[in-house]
Amino acid sequence: MRGLAGFAAFVLAATACRHPEHAVTLDLIEAFPATDSAGPTTQIRAGDRRAADNFLEGWSPPERGEDGQFIAWSNAPRASISFDAGPRPLETTVVLDCVVGEPSHVPAVFARLNGRPVGRFRLSPGAEQIRVALRAEQQVAGRNVLDLFVPGGHVSAERGEIPRHFGVRSLRFESEAARSPAAHVEGDRLVLTPGTTVTYFLRLPPDARLAFESGERTADRLRVAVQADERPERLAGTTRREPGHLTADLGPEAGAVARLALSTDGTELALVRPRIEGRSVRPAAAAPRPTARASNVVLYVADTLRADRLGCFGYGRPTSPRLDAFARESIVFETAMAQASWTRPSTASILTGRYPAEHGARSLMSALRADLPTMATILAEAGYDTAAFVTNLNVAPRFGFDRGFAEYHYLEERDDRETVYVSAAELNAAAFPWLDARSDRPFFLYLHATDTHAPYRPPPGYAERFLPPDIHPTIGPRTPVLTLLERPTLATADNIALLGALYDGEVALLDEAFGALLDRLRAHGLDRSTLVVFVADHGEEFHDHGGFDHGRTLYQELVRVPLLMRLPGGAGARRVRALARQIDVLPTILAVLGLEPPKDLPGSTLLEAAVPAADETMMETQLGHPALVGVVAGRWKAVWGEARPGAERVELYDLVADPAERWNLASDRPVVVGYARQTAARLRRTRAPQEAAPDTTVIDPETERRLRALGYVDADAR
Repeated sequence: MRGLAGFAAFVLAATACRHPEHAVTLDLIEAFPATDSAGPTTQIRAGDRRAADNFLEGWSPPERGEDGQFIAWSNAPRASISFDAGPRPLETTVVLDCVVGEPSHVPAVFARLNGRPVGRFRLSPGAEQIRVALRAEQQVAGRNVLDLFVPGGHVSAERGEIPRHFGVRSLRFESEAARSPAAHVEGDRLVLTPGTTVTYFLRLPPDARLAFESGERTADRLRVAVQADERPERLAGTTRREPGHLTADLGPEAGAVARLALSTDGTELALVRPRIEGRSVRPAAAAPRPTARASNVVLYVADTLRADRLGCFGYGRPTSPRLDAFARESIVFETAMAQASWTRPSTASILTGRYPAEHGARSLMSALRADLPTMATILAEAGYDTAAFVTNLNVAPRFGFDRGFAEYHYLEERDDRETVYVSAAELNAAAFPWLDARSDRPFFLYLHATDTHAPYRPPPGYAERFLPPDIHPTIGPRTPVLTLLERPTLATADNIALLGALYDGEVALLDEAFGALLDRLRAHGLDRSTLVVFVADHGEEFHDHGGFDHGRTLYQELVRVPLLMRLPGGAGARRVRALARQIDVLPTILAVLGLEPPKDLPGSTLLEAAVPAADETMMETQLGHPALVGVVAGRWKAVWGEARPGAERVELYDLVADPAERWNLASDRPVVVGYARQTAARLRRTRAPQEAAPDTTVIDPETERRLRALGYVDADAR
C-alpha cells in the first residue's frame, strides 16, 4: 500500500461507488485491525506478524528455534510486553511459554504489571511455564504493560553477545469468567456484538457519510455517534438509500478530524461492506514530472544537520553558500521528516525505504535485516558500480549497511583525533579516486559525512564567523555537549550561543566539502548525467526543548531534515511544501532511474504528479526512556511514550499554528490524539513483515564501548 495520505486518505484509491459523485475514502473492514475494538488479548506468539505490536523494549527480533517455534530472547534487564485487557478487565492468568537457554545461568524473573509487582519466579533450564495471576483491579482498561526483569539478561561484556538466558515463545490469557464476544470482522462483514463499540478516527471528506448494506431492521438497531474535533458528540441518523443500502450523514465538517463510534442496541448486528464515502475532490494540478533521466546517483547523507541552519531553509547566517546555490538548481523539499532522531534507524530508512519497525535497525543492539533489499542491492542487480564512504560507527559494516556495495569504506572514529570523526574533506579525499576511475558503467556513490555531529570542533576561524558579539560563556569550545545535559545550570544563553557558533562553523565546513564534490562531478562532466540527493539523517537539539544532542526526543529540531534532489542539468528545479519522508527517497531515486521499486514499499515517489502527496508519517527513538513514537498527520503531530500506560506522557502540537511546538494540546484535543494513535497503529500493522525478522542483534564489547564514548546510550542502560 503506497502513498497513504491520512487515515481517511484514499485507502481504496478513489474507487467509485453507486453514486459517481462519491468515492470510498475509508474501508472500515480494512481499517478494523488498527482500532482498539477487537476485544481483550487472548494469545501472543513471538513469530506472528503482529508480534512487534506486543513485544516492546528489551527483546531481540524473534528467531526460529530447533523445534520450529519462534523465540524472542530478552536482551536487556527489563523486557516489556503489552496486551489489551478490554474495556472491562477480568481476573486473568497470563501463561508464558518460556525457554531458559543457558544452563549456566538460571534466572529468577520478576514480573511487574503497569509498574507494580505481580510475582517472582525461579526457573529451571529448558522449557518452562510462568503463570502470572492478575487481579481485575491490577489492570487498566485497554492497553497494559507486563515488565519482566531478568537479571543477567543483558549484553555480556565478557562474551560480546546477547546471552540467550531467557526467551518467550508465547503468552496465553486465561479467565474463568465468560468474556462477552468481541466485535470482529467476518469476510466483508463488520459484526457488532452486544455491549461493544467499534471506534474509528478519521479525517472527514466533503459530504462524508457512512455507507453499508444490511437487513431491514439495521437502521433501527445501529447507533452511529460522530464527534468532530472540538465539537460535541452527535448521533447520525441512518437512512435507506435504496433496498439493502443504507447511509448515515456524518456532518458538514469536511477535513476535520473526527471520532466515529458504532454500536448496537443489545443484539448482534452485521454491517456488510461498511465504508466511509465522500465527494471526490480533484487535487490541485501538480508540477509535471521531470523527464530528465539520470544514469548515476550520488547520495550524500549529512549527519546531525538541522534544516533550519541552512540558508536555503531560511537561516540568516551565511553557513551554506554552496548548498544554497545547489538548492537553486534542485527540487527542495521544505518539509522533509526523518523516521528517527538518531543515525542508525534513520539512515536505514533512507537506504531501504521502510520504517524502523520493519527494517529492524532500531536500537544500539540491532542491525539491518538481512532479507530486505536496499538501495545498493537493487542498483547492484541493475548493473551499477556501487561504493560507499562513511564516517559514523552506526552505519559500519557490522550493522549490515555494506550489503550490495562492491566497496564499503568505513573511516573509523579515533579518540586521539581532535574532531573524533573524519572530516568531510577527508571523506572526499578517500572517495575522489574511486569517482575519478569511473568508466561508462552507471554508478551509485553513497557518502556519509559527520562534521556536524558533536564534538563541534571546526578549524580556527570557522566558529568565529558566527559567534555573536558581547557574550560571556562560562564553558570553553572543547566542553563536551553532554556536560550541559549532566549540569543543567550550564545551559545559559551565552553558553548555548557558543555551542551554536561552533555548530555553524561545522555546517560551513561541511558546505565547503559538499561544494568540492559538486566541482569534481562537474570537472568530469558527470553533473549532466547524475542525480545528486542531499539529505540529513536527523537534526540536533540546542536547548530548544530543554535538551541537547539527539536521539532522546522527537521534536522538529531533530526530525525535520534538509532534503534536496538535483536532477541532471537542474531540470525541474522548484520548492515543494508538501510532506516528504526519508522512506520516500528510495522509490524516488528508482523512479528517476527508470527502475521499478519493490512493490511493498510504504513510501511514495516524490516526483510523481499523478499520486497525491502523502501527508502522514511515523518516527521513533529507542535511545531515551521511555521509547518514543511520533506521528505527523496533516497539521498535527503527536508524540508519546510506549511503556507504562499509567505514566505515559502524550504531546500534541499544531505544526501550522505552533511550528516551534510550545503548546501541548493533548488534554484539549482528545479526538486528535485518538486519531494519531490509530494512524500509528494502522501504519505499524500495514508495514508488519510477513514473517519474523531474522536475528539482527550484533554487538560486541568494543563496539558498545565506542558507542557509549560517542554519546549513544540505550534507554535500559540509564
